[in-house]
Amino acid sequence: MKQLITYFGLAYLISWTIWLPLYGHTFGLTNLPTLPYHHGLGGLGPLIASFLTTWIFQRKEGINLLIKKCLQVRPLFYLTVALLSPFLLAFIATIINFFIDKSPINLSGLLSCKEFSQFNLLTFFIYNLIFFGFGEEVGWRGFALPRFHEKFNEFMNKHNPVFIPRNHLVEQALNEAANGNMNYFVELLNILSKPFQYQENSEKYMKPASSDFESRYQTFCGT
Repeated sequence: MKQLITYFGLAYLISWTIWLPLYGHTFGLTNLPTLPYHHGLGGLGPLIASFLTTWIFQRKEGINLLIKKCLQVRPLFYLTVALLSPFLLAFIATIINFFIDKSPINLSGLLSCKEFSQFNLLTFFIYNLIFFGFGEEVGWRGFALPRFHEKFNEFMNKHNPVFIPRNHLVEQALNEAANGNMNYFVELLNILSKPFQYQENSEKYMKPASSDFESRYQTFCGT
């Protein structure tokens, strides 16, 4: 949790410090210098924060691992898909508008950006890849999200049981006990006494009932 708190604190601090010249006038801070693509530079905050946080808690070994993850082919593939998807969605929206209200199909706007009119498709793609693809995605999804998942899994493992008294298991234990064999009943009872702890060679107690059992089984409440 310390890593996440440190990361989010640094990410917002870095980004909003970089963006200060863009909003500082609302607080009376005028004549602050702005740089080309200043808004995009602020998008590097999450990336910088992920490297700083990794260095603070994991040092060189963590930095090397983070760099390797940034350069993996498969994440870059999905990153490319994510960056191209706005163009695809805009194209689909244009086609839908044509069929709904007969709006003329005009695709010229898909290859241009009002904010950076000098960009063509390639340079606009590179701009987004650097400042928002790597700048934001590496931080939010590459650093923060896996740690959120880790904390969530820890929480679920503590509160979500691995083993539950499934109907078909209870029925089998009762049937064998009625026939004088208490071994299965004792074994099931031992498993259920530690419901949150995974136990070796206990996979059969985790499996659901067969479709045949489900189709003919009826509880006392009528379900």
